[in-house]
Amino acid sequence: MADIDDRMRALRAKFIAQTLDSLPSIEMSAASRDWPSLVGAAHSLAGRAGMFGFPGLGAAARDVEEAIETGANDDALDKLSSKLLEEIRSLHQDF
Repeated sequence: MADIDDRMRALRAKFIAQTLDSLPSIEMSAASRDWPSLVGAAHSLAGRAGMFGFPGLGAAARDVEEAIETGANDDALDKLSSKLLEEIRSLHQDF
């Protein structure tokens, strides 16, 4: 069991590091309102965040993804993107 726990901790740390590494490109996509790029990043995060114990990040990513896919206006997407970025930045506390 310890092997599995150690492996999950290592995978979780890798997820955090990769997500923090992707922060600049996600920030740029959000700032430039490049919604097609942002939806890809949000989709990836939504699927993996919950698996590693970050339900807030997963929910924020799903909200962004769904809003982009349903054609939400730029102001709504700006707000949702800001929440997603806050969730990503909070990963520093867990790293």
